[in-house]
Parts: sequence; C-alpha cells; structure tokens
Amino acid sequence: MKQLRMSIHSKNICIQKKLTGLKIELSVEGRFGVGKRRYGLGLIKSKLKETSETDIYVSILVLNLDKMCAQELAEIKNKYRINRENTA
Repeated sequence: MKQLRMSIHSKNICIQKKLTGLKIELSVEGRFGVGKRRYGLGLIKSKLKETSETDIYVSILVLNLDKMCAQELAEIKNKYRINRENTA
C-alpha cells in the first residue's frame, strides 16, 4: 500500500512538471506568434544567416520593449487612479 501511494505521488509530481513545462512552452510559442503577427517575424526574407539572426534579435528586442512600456504605462495609470480617487 505504501509503495502504491509513493507511485501515485511520484506520478503526480511527474505530471505537474510536465504541465509546468507545457505552460512555459505555450507562453513562449504565444510570444513568437505575437512576434510573427505584430512585429514581422514571419516576413524575414534575409538570405544570410547573420542578417536573419539580426532581424530576429531586433524584432525580439522591440517585442520586449513594447511589453516593458505597456507595464510602465499600466503602473502610471494605476498611480493616477489612486491619486485621482484621493482628491475626489
């Protein structure tokens, strides 16, 4: 009985690790999908390996900058709402 419990517990841990890995994989795939749609990653036609890599790096840089700017903007909006509610 004890071995059965340990076996079930180890299977649950294995499943949780797989789900965590899958969630990370899906989020990465989702970001690449956004990159293809919004930032032209699907339109890269560079012939040389170096120029293709540079195009990809620049697109990912812009993707990350956009995400950081959105987060900063959300923080500024939340801060403004708090100050606005206090004055009202």
